[in-house]
Amino acid sequence: MFSFFFLEKSVARLLSSGTVIELCHNKDQSLTIVVSGKRNEVEEARRLIVQSLQTQANREMHIPKQFHRTLIGKEGRRLQELEKETDCRILVPNRDSLSEMVKVIGPREGIEKAIHRVQALVDEQSKMASEHLVIPKIYYPWIRGPDNSTVERIMQETGARVNIPPPSASNELITVTGEKEGVEKAAAMIRQIYEEKEAKTQIVKVRISRSQHRYIIGQYRSGITEILRETDVSVEVPTDDSSEYITLRGEPENFKRAIPMVYSRAVSVITAEIPCPLWLHKFIIGPKGSGIKAFIGNYPKLRVNFEDDGFIYIEGTPEDVNSGKEALIERVAELQSEMAFDTVHVHPSLHGHIIGKNGLNIVRLRQEFDVNVIMPDPGSHSSEIRLEGKRDGVQKAKVEILSLAVKKENEKVRDILIENRFHRMLIGVKGEQVRELRQKFPDVIVTFPEPGRKSDIVSLRGPKDEVDRCYNALQETYHELLQNNYQVQVPIFKEFLKHIIGKDGYRIKKVIEETNTRIDIPSDAGSADSDVLIVTGKKADVAKAEKVLQQMQSELASIVTLELKVPQLLHRTLIGVGGRLIHSIVEECGGVQVKFPTQDSKNPDVISIRGPKEGAEKAKKLLADLAKDREASSFTAEVKAKPELFGFLIGSGGSRIKKMREAHPGVRILIPRQQDEDKDTIHVVGKKEEVLKVKKQLDDWIKELNQSVESTIDIDPKWHSHFWARARGALREIQSQCGDVFVSFPKPGSNSSRVTLKGAKDCVEATKAKMLEYVAEWQNQVTSGVHIDPKYYRLLLRNRGSHIQELSQQYRVQIKFPERDSLAPSPGGGFVNGDINASGLTNGIDVGDDSPSANSLVSVTGLSENVEKVKELLLAELPVNEAVSVPFEFHRSLIGRQGAEIRKFMEEYNVSVQIPPAEQHLDEIRLVGRRSCVQEALSAILEKVEQMKKEAKDRELKGFVAKVSVPVLLLPKMIGFKGQDIQKLRAKYDVQISIPKQNENETTTDVSIIGYEKSANECKAEIEEMVNEFKSLTIQPIALDCRVHSRLIGQRGKNIRRIMEKYNVEIRFPRPGDADPNLVTVFGKDDDSVYDCIDDLRNIEEEFLQDIVDRNTYSDSQRLKESWSPSEQTILEFVNAPWQRSSTAEEANKPVPDMSNLQEFPSMGEETTSLPGAGTSVWHRR
Repeated sequence: MFSFFFLEKSVARLLSSGTVIELCHNKDQSLTIVVSGKRNEVEEARRLIVQSLQTQANREMHIPKQFHRTLIGKEGRRLQELEKETDCRILVPNRDSLSEMVKVIGPREGIEKAIHRVQALVDEQSKMASEHLVIPKIYYPWIRGPDNSTVERIMQETGARVNIPPPSASNELITVTGEKEGVEKAAAMIRQIYEEKEAKTQIVKVRISRSQHRYIIGQYRSGITEILRETDVSVEVPTDDSSEYITLRGEPENFKRAIPMVYSRAVSVITAEIPCPLWLHKFIIGPKGSGIKAFIGNYPKLRVNFEDDGFIYIEGTPEDVNSGKEALIERVAELQSEMAFDTVHVHPSLHGHIIGKNGLNIVRLRQEFDVNVIMPDPGSHSSEIRLEGKRDGVQKAKVEILSLAVKKENEKVRDILIENRFHRMLIGVKGEQVRELRQKFPDVIVTFPEPGRKSDIVSLRGPKDEVDRCYNALQETYHELLQNNYQVQVPIFKEFLKHIIGKDGYRIKKVIEETNTRIDIPSDAGSADSDVLIVTGKKADVAKAEKVLQQMQSELASIVTLELKVPQLLHRTLIGVGGRLIHSIVEECGGVQVKFPTQDSKNPDVISIRGPKEGAEKAKKLLADLAKDREASSFTAEVKAKPELFGFLIGSGGSRIKKMREAHPGVRILIPRQQDEDKDTIHVVGKKEEVLKVKKQLDDWIKELNQSVESTIDIDPKWHSHFWARARGALREIQSQCGDVFVSFPKPGSNSSRVTLKGAKDCVEATKAKMLEYVAEWQNQVTSGVHIDPKYYRLLLRNRGSHIQELSQQYRVQIKFPERDSLAPSPGGGFVNGDINASGLTNGIDVGDDSPSANSLVSVTGLSENVEKVKELLLAELPVNEAVSVPFEFHRSLIGRQGAEIRKFMEEYNVSVQIPPAEQHLDEIRLVGRRSCVQEALSAILEKVEQMKKEAKDRELKGFVAKVSVPVLLLPKMIGFKGQDIQKLRAKYDVQISIPKQNENETTTDVSIIGYEKSANECKAEIEEMVNEFKSLTIQPIALDCRVHSRLIGQRGKNIRRIMEKYNVEIRFPRPGDADPNLVTVFGKDDDSVYDCIDDLRNIEEEFLQDIVDRNTYSDSQRLKESWSPSEQTILEFVNAPWQRSSTAEEANKPVPDMSNLQEFPSMGEETTSLPGAGTSVWHRR
């Protein structure tokens, strides 16, 4: 038996190439192998599999070294094809090897086939030969022949291939390849031509103008070829631009024909140039080249070139050139007399107005004046506009453009602000007002905003003077509208509104007439407690109308007006965000009117409350209580202090201010910000008692700080520069923590150690202590190095070195990375930044005995404990690579859909997760990142693995399958309406219930229950109980006409449910695809109920069918009446009727039927108890 292990081992390397190998061990002990994948990969896999399955043999064959290259083929393709065809491996010695033995490995049949193919290839190649002929290129024209005729003849006769270098090539080697005999014959023919021409040819040089050389050469060297064909003389044209001599090479007797041909070709084509201004070229060419096409039509062999140097060049036969030149000179002169060009200088900012919208102005100028207007490139910022065309048109267009430019220069755009509500009045009915304005100022364009936009800007555009006068006119109109349209909103309680309006608006109309105002009455505002009347008119009239309306409201009810005095600072807190607080108070108090004073009011602290007495008093009380609470918690005190003392008041890291806030949590201390205008005032906000305590504490501190003193401190001069280093970083930090103390250092070079401090006493003492603390740190500083691979420098210095700066500031250390130039070692074996001395120090930094290299050394300077801590933190930042084993089957769950889970995991733990490709089936996953992050991620992955193992085990337990046989008729009841019942079963037992698709003839089906074993069995028991209960039912199928089914079911099953509830039965109708569409099944617990239900269903069926018959009968009779007409009567024709047959003697003797005989006509005679015999009846079978 074949070993599967051996086969898998043989083809294991193919699995990574994308092929899929399937093995099938058949019952007859045979093995089937299926390989799928890309075609080339499948063929390679098949070859290797065949090699693995068949007995391998090897043979060697001697192949001369010169044939190895042919055997391998270009890029090894021929050798690969041989190996695929023969299922063998063919080993060819390397180019450098001296061996000529080729080894073939594979099955015996394949080896024989491969040897045969290789030998045939070698034999074929051994017949081939090649020969190289060194012949001067001057003889190549005769070897090639005119149009390669000679060389093609040689190749046809000999069967060899002849490769002749092109004229531009520098080598003179002609290669002949093919079979040996053909090569020898072709080489002999080429040598014969060469020797013959070498012996007979001579040279003649003729001088011809350089410009005419190309006419001798001709298109695709046709001229030289023609001379060679006609005269057997080779023409050599010099490649040097300075030479004018052409060399003719051939037999002397042929020169007399060749030289005239050369001269005739040289003078067959001449050139001429016609001066023509560049701007006239387009007029000569014409639209779409029509002008030049018409010109060339008269001279078909003439070539015309327009150049940018102001000339037109023509080329052709002497006759055509001379005629064409005269015609072009006349055309140029004609155009110069008719056409002209001019330039107009217009500022680039006005070019857009000259062009017009979508170029309309340019098109108009072109059509009116027949000129071309050439605008400069916008990027050039040139002011020059060029005009080309007829002389009169150019002048007129120039005047037009200048007038447009002057008009646009004098144009002005001005905006006027007019309230949006007045725009309709300014426009007027159907635009009458604005038309009058435009008639008054015809050159001004007035633009109002679109109706949908709530904009107040009206734009005016036109001449400066006109725009200014129009602006003043509109401003006067606007002021008049403002005076006559002053508006005030008068709140009116809803219950009084109809009384104020009066019957048919009598009272409100009277107010309007008396006060000469306009009053807008609101529409029904819903559930609002009050409505607002808008009074419009002159200010005095509006005030009068407002007073009258309020007086009318006061007369209708007991309206009172109360006043409440509240500091203006608290008004905003009483109104609330968005006015919500005051609106809630107004609604709670029956819609009273609360009016807050404006800033320019005489009594800015007085709030007015107006409304019914009870509501107004309630609102006043609520507002007073609220103001009292706000005032108690919003007491504000101010503390004056110099800005330089703020640092000391705040304390180091905000320590002082934090302690004060913790002691008084209800107090807020607001220190001035840099953008605040008042930088000397500290605001304290909160309850009055606590605010006063905090204010007293701050005043005491400021008093102490204001007692300025001057003190000195001795600091070694070598530390002075440390305070000033890094933009005075240390000194600024001390001043920010201890107050703005003036610090004066001695002049550099004086060797004085006295430092002067001036400021508040406490600040000075704190500054002295802090400076001595810094000096002590610097004295105890150590410098230590940590080896970090330079490839991680970019990681540590990310975000412009922000992380390194944070470490330096937090631990007061200096971290220095090697310079880029110092990463390469010096020639002497040391390092650019310093030599390694005997003590193991590099530039004074401890490198250590096991140092990899000094160029990976990062130096850290500071206190010893801080340096060690920073070194640990730097090393902790370096990425580590940890492996964790995760079973392959969990990789898909770990990655998630489209990699969503693994991306989320990497973002959460800031690590990179490397998962091996799925085809490798490896369990190892690698995590790359910071050590702490990797450890956290490692723990998280192990937790996920444990969780996935539990889930897998749970899925395995939950995969228990129980099956139960269920009658097909029970399935609808078990499923329920829209699957509600089966969903309840699934939810109750936490299982999956699968119902297969039923066939037509099946009466039972197997239902699968998948879940935990206990749950599945419990669910199975309940279903079996339902089945047993179903089997005990009485089931009776009946046939009901399918046309009755919809009547029985009713709308949404209403009728059928009523019937089932009435008889306590279940009724099942056939499905659309059932064989018998009339079969209805009725089943229930009680036999009598089932049969009673069936009787009821049959009665309904009978009634429905009778209705159908009646309807059809009535409709048929109606159709007959409508369709009948005398002309369309159907002629009835009787065939073989009794009266149509000829009567025989026997039939003539038969008696005539007796109408009174009850046997012959039972319904026509009287009833009798006895009937006469049947033998005498006239009715008989014919």
